Amino acid sequence: MWKNKVTIIFAALTVFIFVDLIFFLPGQISNSRNIAKKLKEVKEKIESLDRDIANKNNFLNTKKSFEEKLLDIQSRFLSKDDSTLIMSEINNLAKKSNLEITNFRPRPLQEIVKHGHITFYYLPVDLKFETSFHRLGEFLNRLEKLDFSVELTELKMKGEYPDTSITMQICGVVRE
Repeated sequence: MWKNKVTIIFAALTVFIFVDLIFFLPGQISNSRNIAKKLKEVKEKIESLDRDIANKNNFLNTKKSFEEKLLDIQSRFLSKDDSTLIMSEINNLAKKSNLEITNFRPRPLQEIVKHGHITFYYLPVDLKFETSFHRLGEFLNRLEKLDFSVELTELKMKGEYPDTSITMQICGVVRE
C-alpha cells in the first residue's frame, strides 16, 4: 500500500509538472522575454543619460571657459569715454622711449563695426617725431604690451640714421 501511495504521489507530481510545462511555462518564458527587453531598454536609457550628463558637464565647462575668455577680451576694449587715458598712455610710452614728439594730434572717432548692441570705434592719434630705429622699436614694443587694444594703422619713415623722421597713426580701439 505504501508503494501505491508513492506511485500515486509520483504520478500526480508528474502530471502537475507536465501541465505546468504545457500551459504555464510558455507564458512564463514570454514574460521573461518581455522583462529582458524592458531591462535592456532601461539599461540603454541609463547609458544614454550617463552620456548626456557627461556632455552637459563638458558643455558647461566649455561655456565657462568661453565666458572667461570673453570677459578678458572685453576688458581690452576701453569705453570711448576713456579716450584721454589712451592719449595719455601713448604720450607716456613715447616719453619712456625717449621720443621727442613734435606733433600729437587726436582725430575724431571713426566707427569700425557694429556688433549687436555694441559699436566699436577707432580713436586715431597722429604722431610725428624724429628718432632712431632702436627707440622706435622700444616704443612699438611698449605699445604692443598695453592692457587695452591699440593698432598702428599708418607708419611713414623719412631720412637717414640716426635721426629718422617718423609719422604714424595709432588707433585705440574703443567701444560704445
